Amino acid sequence: MAHNTAQTKKQAMVFANLLVKQTGCTRSGALTTGWQAARLLNDLVEAERVFTFEKGNGEMRTAHGTRASGYAFTNETAKTLAIPYYDLGADAVRSFRIDRVDYTQTINPEIFA
Repeated sequence: MAHNTAQTKKQAMVFANLLVKQTGCTRSGALTTGWQAARLLNDLVEAERVFTFEKGNGEMRTAHGTRASGYAFTNETAKTLAIPYYDLGADAVRSFRIDRVDYTQTINPEIFA
């Protein structure tokens, strides 16, 4: 998918700074997670994605979601670690924290179609 490089870079840096401030993680770890989160956010805006994240109670959830424009989300730079998305399986708006996503489990559902 085509990504807006400047917007993705800006979002990655915002996420990295938030991670350092709010979780106390290392700058290196924050930058890695920030880039992964920015790419996932960009992918969710462009299409549906399946991804796995840890809920607040420690349970793992596999979500099939999107942030496509038809679901009334904006592309504004987030100032929080929580990212809202439209869960297509639950037919509801939910959110996940970027530091709790298993980025190795993020897939494009179209490859299974």
